[in-house]
Amino acid sequence: MDIEKIEVELQNFLAEQTSPLLIKLLINGLPVVITYQSGLLQEITMIDEGKLGLDITKAVRVSRDLPERIPFNGVLKVQANVILTFSDFEKMNQKGEYLDHKDLTRKVIGTQMDIEQKKLRVIVSEIAEIRSEPINSEMNWKEFLLHQGFKVVYHERINNSSEEIIRYYKTFLEFHREEIGYSVSGLQIIPTDSSNSDEKFIMPFPPDEVSLKVEDISPEIHSNGKIIFVLKIKADDLAGQRHFSLYLSDFTLIKSIDIRVGDRIYMEDVRTITGVDIGNRTGRELPYNLPNVCPACGDTIKIDSGEFYCVHPDCRDGSDPYQQENNGVKGMTFVITGTLSTRRYEFRKLIEESGGELAGVVTKRIDYLIVGAKGIGTVKYRKAQSLNIPMISEEQFRMMIK
Repeated sequence: MDIEKIEVELQNFLAEQTSPLLIKLLINGLPVVITYQSGLLQEITMIDEGKLGLDITKAVRVSRDLPERIPFNGVLKVQANVILTFSDFEKMNQKGEYLDHKDLTRKVIGTQMDIEQKKLRVIVSEIAEIRSEPINSEMNWKEFLLHQGFKVVYHERINNSSEEIIRYYKTFLEFHREEIGYSVSGLQIIPTDSSNSDEKFIMPFPPDEVSLKVEDISPEIHSNGKIIFVLKIKADDLAGQRHFSLYLSDFTLIKSIDIRVGDRIYMEDVRTITGVDIGNRTGRELPYNLPNVCPACGDTIKIDSGEFYCVHPDCRDGSDPYQQENNGVKGMTFVITGTLSTRRYEFRKLIEESGGELAGVVTKRIDYLIVGAKGIGTVKYRKAQSLNIPMISEEQFRMMIK
């Protein structure tokens, strides 16, 4: 997290603002849209990758945070997050079966266990649509929603000062993030008189870590004879046990933090390993040592600029069976989930110029799912896991086309 970059961008944002500002929490939950009509709860629908998806009304309406009837008699749609508190998550996850709060929340929503479903909390963040009654400002909508009986996301006014906002951000991150009682992903700065929902500034917190088990580490040959180290990962999720592969070109990472077969590793997302859960080692974990010979042809391995290569001509020129004839991603089909460093159309162009194809839906015919930021847990992510489709990060894709 680059706090200096955030501060510069914040100053640019504040320079264009003339009205008082509101600072609001961004909740790390399952986003939903809740619809009321004529004062009665009608529907609760999940939002997946920006689109309305699964109807989860039956499972979530039992939450004590959701009124069945509200005073407002028009049509009201609100955006909210369905969450489990830290305390409920710990009680329900004593065996460590679930990766994070979102995974267990999905599990609870997908069950018929009324007792568990009643532990779901629903926190409203904003009005998505309202008919018959105007709402003029952010503070007015808070008062309106509280009057309807909703639990509303924490927010307050703050001065138009980058120093004060940065101080608030640091203080909240250090002292108050855990006190909230549920997972939050950042702060949002909003002008109180803005009618434009895009006129806001996001200050993200460092992402939550998840713990995953390393079942195996093995070398594979990729383009130009480069040796990639493949970590076979197991995770327990709402769909049961699932497996995927993590591709590392940097063996020094494995050695520097001592990743062993059988370890549980901490990850911020599919791209970033942050550490090893050394405290819970059982003694049965196996250290991984660099192989002495190429896993494909048995020839010598050499090190070049920290990366490992096979010296045999067949592996170097792409005739090795592990390779795609040294054509990088030519003929491969990819699907993307999550947020990448560039816009989708730009990344599509990169894939197509490299000889690959970008599809929109995960099927058995695709070769890789590219997982960007916040891509873990999406519908595409879970579908790829169920089909045992390899998942890679944007960085790993770019490494494939070098």
